[in-house]
Amino acid sequence: AARALVTGQSRMVILWMPSLSEPYAAMVIHHIQEQVIQHDYEMIIRDMRPRAGNEKSLLRSLRWPVDGMLVLDGKETLRSLLANPQRKRPPIVHMGAYYDRSVDCVGVDLRAGTVLAVRHLINTGCKRVAYLVPSYFNLEGDDRREGYLQVLNEAGLKPEFIESFYSGRAAAASTVKEYVKKNGCPD
Repeated sequence: AARALVTGQSRMVILWMPSLSEPYAAMVIHHIQEQVIQHDYEMIIRDMRPRAGNEKSLLRSLRWPVDGMLVLDGKETLRSLLANPQRKRPPIVHMGAYYDRSVDCVGVDLRAGTVLAVRHLINTGCKRVAYLVPSYFNLEGDDRREGYLQVLNEAGLKPEFIESFYSGRAAAASTVKEYVKKNGCPD
């Protein structure tokens, strides 16, 4: 704290990310932590899942004297922070698949990867290419969904959505088995 007062730097960053319980979150935290330690910083991690009172709690977390803020996905939460110009905030880097270009960002191009994958399947002779997706991600405007639809439309093929209520391998396997029983197996 004394060093922060003298230098004006805390050598701390804060990471906001959704759902800390997912295996993906552990991997992201691990890789960011490696960089943070390598550059002699410390990291505070906050779960920004939408739930009652969480947005106020997240904004209170900015009372910590941090030198920077990393936000993974959570586009709507970030927008609410940016909408409050009176609030003093550290420099922000938004990252992930769902990022806001109005701040510094590092984005993942999910559409391009999906287009390449679906084209590959079609080029190998597949006529029925299904899209397995958790129902909460099967939304218009989602880059993976739009890339899938683009390629199927170009090829004149009918889209097949296999929606799972839950994410995770067990839920996906169960959902695919049910789908195959009702509709036959996609290519």
